[in-house]
Amino acid sequence: MNNIDPGDASVDVLAILQEQLEARRKVTVAIESTVLIAINIAALVGNAILCYIIHRNGRLHNATTILIVSLAITDLLTATFVMPLTIDAVVNSKRRFNDSVCKAHAFAMAVLAQMSVYLMALTAFNRYACVSRQNLYKKIFTKRRTLITIASVWIVTLLVNGLPNVLSLDDFFFCPGYLLCWRRMMSPAAIYGFNAWLYGSFIVAYVVIVVCYWKVFRAVAQHNAVVAPNLNQACHAEELSVAKAVAAIVLSFTICWIPAEIMDTMDKINPLLLPRQVRNLIFSFS
Repeated sequence: MNNIDPGDASVDVLAILQEQLEARRKVTVAIESTVLIAINIAALVGNAILCYIIHRNGRLHNATTILIVSLAITDLLTATFVMPLTIDAVVNSKRRFNDSVCKAHAFAMAVLAQMSVYLMALTAFNRYACVSRQNLYKKIFTKRRTLITIASVWIVTLLVNGLPNVLSLDDFFFCPGYLLCWRRMMSPAAIYGFNAWLYGSFIVAYVVIVVCYWKVFRAVAQHNAVVAPNLNQACHAEELSVAKAVAAIVLSFTICWIPAEIMDTMDKINPLLLPRQVRNLIFSFS
């Protein structure tokens, strides 16, 4: 989800979306609010438990779990700083926070959404290297280098998203269709430049995820076709088992994100194309 501009974000479109939000029946408000609150609580509890289990178990302290914990932390940050304002908007059928909070909300959503995708790609490459390129894995996926890589991705993402604001190239507004604050670039050059970087990086990330896990599962299939007669092969089998588990987790995250990307593209064409309930449901699960 790119958080730039749903459709043309004209005043008329936003007014229509706001009218749809305010026209909801009380039972609809209650159902939608309950669903969002339940999803947010599940995200908080589930990711917190995951981080706690890994923290308490010293055997799990490795490059792969560092990446998984980093992904869980981005979800925790989203559930803590982004979703509460969305829940407030769905409960009250309007934005109640000021422009400064809206600006921070939109910026946090953009950065955290992008970081989730990039971390999924890094985790996919980590599993591929572990299964198929052991020498490369041992060289680049030490704990220290993994932490440096994650920190570098955070810094680049923060800089790329913060620079347009520093240069006054973007603006922020509340989008009733998504129940969150959104950012949009204010000049054609900024729009094309930022979209080129954003969509380009997302395409690369998704290609990495698909190719790496395809190779991981191919390696698993090849291994299952061969009997492991010695200890070394048994150890490799354990690595394959871990790879399968991690792949299932990351692919689940990816599958949740794909509908959001499709929805975002559709909104560029026509922001009123999808029903509000469908848009909110897809956003909540992504």
